[in-house]
Parts: sequence; C-alpha cells; structure tokens
Amino acid sequence: MNREKIKIHITLAGRQYPIKVWPEQEEIIRKAGKFLEKRITEVEKVFEISDIQDILSIILIEIASELMLEKENKKKNSQMMHDKINHLLQL
Repeated sequence: MNREKIKIHITLAGRQYPIKVWPEQEEIIRKAGKFLEKRITEVEKVFEISDIQDILSIILIEIASELMLEKENKKKNSQMMHDKINHLLQL
C-alpha cells in the first residue's frame, strides 16, 4: 500500500500556507487553522493590536502554556496512578 500525504492550504492572517498532511489528519489540521484564525481575530480585538507578529506571539505563548500545563497534568496523573497501583499491590 502506497500511502502519500495530501497537500492542503490553510489560511492564517490573510495568507495561504500549503501543508502536506496524512489524509486522516486533514480534518484536525483544518480545525486547527480555523481555531487559529478565530484566535487571531479575538486577540486583535481584545488587545487592540494590529501587528500580526505580536498577535501570533501572544497566541503562541497561550498555546505553548496550555500544552505545557497538559503535559504536567498528564505527568502528575500518571504518577498518581502508579502510586495507587503500587499501593494496591502491597495490600
């Protein structure tokens, strides 16, 4: 089976970006593009900023912070589960 990536275009801040993705990723990539387009508009209005680099930097910081928080939570949950399993094994 010859699997190939497909080329899609995502528009951000008025510019189109060609991206090659696996077919099963297309929907989530398009959703991400729509999410980012919406956040660009929101940040532009809330912070009254028109410089796209500043807007994208704010969004990047937000997303990176959320990702890091999720990773920390996952790590804590994993440790809690490990501790509970060890406790149950000792009973």
